[in-house]
Amino acid sequence: LIYAASVKPNIDDIPDPVIDPDDPVNPDDPVDPDGPANPDNKGDSDTSEVKKTRADGKYNILVFGKDYAGLNTDTIMVISLDLSENKANVIQIPRDTMLVTARESPKINTSFSYGVSAMQKADKNATQAQCYENGARMLVSDIEKMLSVEIDYYVLVQLEGFEKIVDAIGGVTIDIENDLDY
Repeated sequence: LIYAASVKPNIDDIPDPVIDPDDPVNPDDPVDPDGPANPDNKGDSDTSEVKKTRADGKYNILVFGKDYAGLNTDTIMVISLDLSENKANVIQIPRDTMLVTARESPKINTSFSYGVSAMQKADKNATQAQCYENGARMLVSDIEKMLSVEIDYYVLVQLEGFEKIVDAIGGVTIDIENDLDY
């Protein structure tokens, strides 16, 4: 119930995610955030390339959680580890963060689902693991472009896996001082 993978053993060796073949938008086309693809929209910021340099001993891990029934990732965090300083920083990405994309649903929490569906359409014999891998690559790609960081690893935690982690550490006690009677 927990999947983890190295995303980039060598950044140039990782294939791009499979894109939905029925999607009329070329993912390399400039996109106007207020409307459909617009080839004249050059914009000042180009997020199509992620800067591929960093200090030694620093790693970025994408941690995301999938809900019970669907494929939306309602919990998305990037953990940045600095092993030389023994420090970790975490940024939580709100599930409704909008992407600059012409996809039907431009929210970040649909990236994984979009990648899974694109793989299912592209290869009718694809396994669940292959579809999840493509979904993860799509989410990683979107996060890298949005934050201009390189993601080294990802961890997909399904809700059942999170419950097991909490149980393994002895649970969480919540003391509610006020009556929550609504």
